[in-house]
Amino acid sequence: MSADDSASGVGPGRPPKHRQFRAGQSGNPKGRPKGTSNLKTDLANLMGGKVEITVNGEKRKASRQEALLLSLFQRALQKDGRAAKTLFDMVMKLQQPDEGAHEQETLSEADQLIIDSFLRRNQPKTESD
Repeated sequence: MSADDSASGVGPGRPPKHRQFRAGQSGNPKGRPKGTSNLKTDLANLMGGKVEITVNGEKRKASRQEALLLSLFQRALQKDGRAAKTLFDMVMKLQQPDEGAHEQETLSEADQLIIDSFLRRNQPKTESD
């Protein structure tokens, strides 16, 4: 390294002036082309497409996503353990907890005494205490 380089602050993360990008110039001028879709968009478009399926002997159109879920459900009904687990995992992940479903359980007297004691000991002190 020359004395000129050390004086101008050249080092890790600081390339020499002649190697730096010009103002307004990107480090990757070609980059990702505008309008290029990502994986999430491609998957949503693919799953949203329509296919013809037969349900209970009747043909109807359904989204590919629905057809895939129906297929998974049918396999689970036929005692495919992996399909059933996959289906239940999806249900548990996507199901919103019901507010009314979790009723508050009553506490025993001993539990209530423990909670009251804890709250008394950890209550913020006021000026009158």
